Amino acid sequence: MILYDFNKKAWYHTLKHSSVLSFGKNEWPINPNRSLSSSKLLFSISANGNNVPLIGILASDSSRNKKGFLGNHFTFQRIQASLLKKGAMSIVFTPSRLYSDHVEGFMFHPTYKKWVIVKSPLPHIVYNRISSRQTEKKQIVQQTFERLQNMNIPYCNPSFLTKWETFQLLNKNAQIKQHLPLTKILSDLNHLSTFLAKHKKVYLKSNEGSKGEGVFLLCEEHDQYSIINSKGEVSSFQTIEQMLSHLQPIFKDSKFIIQEAISTSTVNGRRFDLRVLAHLGEDEHFIVSGIGVRVAGMHRITTHIPNGGSILPFDQVQDKINIPLLQSLIQEIGKELNHSNKTFFGEFSTDIGVSKDGNLYIFEINSKPMVFDEPSIKEQGLENLTKLLIMRANV
Repeated sequence: MILYDFNKKAWYHTLKHSSVLSFGKNEWPINPNRSLSSSKLLFSISANGNNVPLIGILASDSSRNKKGFLGNHFTFQRIQASLLKKGAMSIVFTPSRLYSDHVEGFMFHPTYKKWVIVKSPLPHIVYNRISSRQTEKKQIVQQTFERLQNMNIPYCNPSFLTKWETFQLLNKNAQIKQHLPLTKILSDLNHLSTFLAKHKKVYLKSNEGSKGEGVFLLCEEHDQYSIINSKGEVSSFQTIEQMLSHLQPIFKDSKFIIQEAISTSTVNGRRFDLRVLAHLGEDEHFIVSGIGVRVAGMHRITTHIPNGGSILPFDQVQDKINIPLLQSLIQEIGKELNHSNKTFFGEFSTDIGVSKDGNLYIFEINSKPMVFDEPSIKEQGLENLTKLLIMRANV
């Protein structure tokens, strides 16, 4: 057992011999148990060696509760429990709680079923789970990343990715390039008009959108024009000028990309795509932790569940998928993500479409994957993630 004494703000162990254990990057001592106060936090842990790996989980500060943090609390609990089973500890902390020689953060109290504040050494590695793009751009968060680099503390998943940034990165890879829909950054509306005239069906996507938000399907057919939004609502126009005028207001607040619409395979008349979760493994190759299938709702342009999509078991579409090709693409994507970064992407998910001729098309990369709904993928993803964090903590 490892114990934290809230009154002394110190760590102890219950081993019978008097050896001193340590944990964290700066090797704080975990002293033999002496007389402790009644106010303590207990962890059962099986550690190898004398230094216990400590994983930091970087979350967003809560504006409402100064003693809290933003993020998926249940997911952080699961990560902590999984790490403990593997001989490591974790602490959730926010940018305002990182100091020169320690962090003040949160650990889940298994007895009282709540998060409590503790003082710990600096972590060996940090898992970036800042909850939004807007928060990640704030000065205090960017300064936190700089401080971690100066402290020589690696952090996993350095940032959210934009759609255009991702396309530019992957388009440099000869193997990946043939699996990318033609994509352009939208510079002006005349550019959009030219692109639509050539491809007849194109997607208009917010460069920083997620979960199917900010996505429109634009169609030109028999000199008629239409826009379908993510809710399946259709707006029709007699001229291209009318359609462009209708779109004008949405361009005020964000950048957009335009992308050719790929005609993809269907199940029961509805299009589907793959959600592939991948993690970096021991041999520096990416492991496919799971493949989910999302089916679009009737008359919907995306497969995201909040927009009417649904889940389908993978075995119902498996015969349509070139698995060796899929695994090869995952490896190449991971290689490109980590090619020129001082930090590293340890995980990502990708949306992949399957064309009617069996080719695979990469629609989007997510550097901070949501937890999958499928229990098997959720568990395997957690297993591969915690193995990776411990492996990198021990480097």
